[in-house]
Amino acid sequence: MSANLPASSGAKIPSPRRLKNEAKKLRRQDGELTQLAALDLAATARGWPSYKAFEREWRKQPSIDRRHFLVTLSAQWSDRLNSARGTMQAHVQLSEPWWNFLSLAERRQIDTLSDFHIVRADRSRLAATDEYTSWMSCAHNLSKAARKLVFIDVMRVLAASQSKAIAAFQGDPHRMLSSHYPNRDHETLWWDPATGLHFILNEPYQIDSDKQNKVLAAREMVAHTTQEWTIHNPSGTLAQLIAPMRNEPELMVLVQRSNALPARFRQIVFTDNEGHQFDIFT
Repeated sequence: MSANLPASSGAKIPSPRRLKNEAKKLRRQDGELTQLAALDLAATARGWPSYKAFEREWRKQPSIDRRHFLVTLSAQWSDRLNSARGTMQAHVQLSEPWWNFLSLAERRQIDTLSDFHIVRADRSRLAATDEYTSWMSCAHNLSKAARKLVFIDVMRVLAASQSKAIAAFQGDPHRMLSSHYPNRDHETLWWDPATGLHFILNEPYQIDSDKQNKVLAAREMVAHTTQEWTIHNPSGTLAQLIAPMRNEPELMVLVQRSNALPARFRQIVFTDNEGHQFDIFT
């Protein structure tokens, strides 16, 4: 199997954590094995002469930049109809540990990301609480949670409540936040703690610009639209940052920050049960 071949074969190298878990199983089967011997056996079973040789090869991988903080999100799926199940991971590079800019309480307020809990007090590992019902559902939610974490790291914003957004907008502008408006889809509310700016992230699949511009103008709102990045579905949606016209200077600061998102999103690495890298959106 390709999972048992070294990196020179072109296969994705499994993580050290995976080999350490395999070594633990070997030690449970043979109580006389030392930890180092078990690690060597786990490595040789996958095609390396020793665990140290495996670890040297793993550190050479360019796909994950270890100069920055790395967090791994994992999720399981089970398709009972087709008798299939599995696990997938998203390896996310952050500029610093996420708890430096996102408290536990704040993380719990963020849709999708709040579905992932800390694994055994290790904040570099987050796992989905519930099992997803299909591979596609798992991939969608896992990738969305990973991108939200990167979005917050780059933009340095937090989730905002509807009531506080309405207060910041000096009232609900023609019920914009409490009822659907043209091209509203996958809308989330955010705010910038540094400036107090509240804004809408709208991620529609398509836009009727003439229709939407009239609505936004009537409500004294301004929107910046991009197809360069999106959190919800990179293969289909686009992103709009929407805020009151009076806050356009602050909004444009966030727009400038968002220019870093495409490259940062591309750095997210997805792996399957065997540690093989794969692409969710192609």
